[in-house]
Amino acid sequence: MATASGRKRNIAEECNPGDLKALTGFKNGIHIDTSGRLAKWVGRSCCRWEGVSCNNATGRVTEIRLPGFISTNDFIFQSQMEGRLSPSITLLTSLEVLDLGELIGLTGRIPPSIGHLQNLKELYLYKNKLRGPVPESIGCGIEGQIPDFLQSTPSPIQELDLSVNHLNGAIPSWIGSLTQLYSLNLSRNHFVSGIPDSVADLQELGVLDLHSNKISGSMNQVFKIGNSFPDGSLTYVDLSDNSFTSGTEQIGVGAQQRIQYLNLSHNLLEGQLPTSIGKLKALQSLDLSCNKFGFSLAEAIANLSLLETLKLQRNHFTGKIPVKFLNLKNLKDLDLSDNLLEGEIPAGKPLSDFPQSSFTGNRGLCGKPLSPCMS
Repeated sequence: MATASGRKRNIAEECNPGDLKALTGFKNGIHIDTSGRLAKWVGRSCCRWEGVSCNNATGRVTEIRLPGFISTNDFIFQSQMEGRLSPSITLLTSLEVLDLGELIGLTGRIPPSIGHLQNLKELYLYKNKLRGPVPESIGCGIEGQIPDFLQSTPSPIQELDLSVNHLNGAIPSWIGSLTQLYSLNLSRNHFVSGIPDSVADLQELGVLDLHSNKISGSMNQVFKIGNSFPDGSLTYVDLSDNSFTSGTEQIGVGAQQRIQYLNLSHNLLEGQLPTSIGKLKALQSLDLSCNKFGFSLAEAIANLSLLETLKLQRNHFTGKIPVKFLNLKNLKDLDLSDNLLEGEIPAGKPLSDFPQSSFTGNRGLCGKPLSPCMS
């Protein structure tokens, strides 16, 4: 199987001695590898090894990509590595990417010396059994707070994924200093408090995933991201399963024309949806379910012509379903159940294509696919 970054691979006959020693030490720390990738790590040409990439000019190892979840055109496979993360990894002084994500059998403690990798730009250690306190010198953590070390890394961080850990406390305000950050994933941790105002300074951020935390307060700073760009920068936003109470009034107010996925479900949001939501012209999936939204459904949603998924169930929406919802020709998944909607469901596609479950729990609704309306 070819590596994802094979185009960077150096095909030198021999490996840098220090890098070879580091990779051998890493291999020796793993006693089970169900993918068989490490079994192919033989000889001195480490730049040819599966999952290893080198700098074409220097021949030094720059990337190790050994993710646990492998997907190709031919198969999908969940591999497993059991063993420890050897401190010898710190000999790879030119390493920029270390991806050991989803290796669910990887155990032990993260070696504190991993923080010596001064050129490291991407570090993926999620979904494993690594334990222990967060070393101050490491650019990633398993428990505790996000270490301040991250704000002063020698190389600008473009992707930061600390998901599925035991991180807690507040998201630090210095997060806004990572001005070249494109992807931020802090999902499935134990963060509390609110989103710092400095998040709005992440003007190049395209992907923001904070789902399944305990974050409260307002989310309005999120919708100020990318305002220095004509169409904004955000494409993916997931703030679901938190305790946010406000901030939706900023949706669509700024430059957010690129957002394709927006999930604010399972929060404590209330009030009326702003008509500005209709300005998210690129939106394909909108999930506002399990909140406390009320008043009538925003007719402006009908302007989202690319929308494929619309989930508004388990809120307090009242009034009729806007007839203009028939304009949502690309809609494939709809759920308006368990609200306070009433009147006749507008007749025609795509609404008539959805099952009863898309509309149940609204005592005042009638018409296909529900029971006929009484004259």
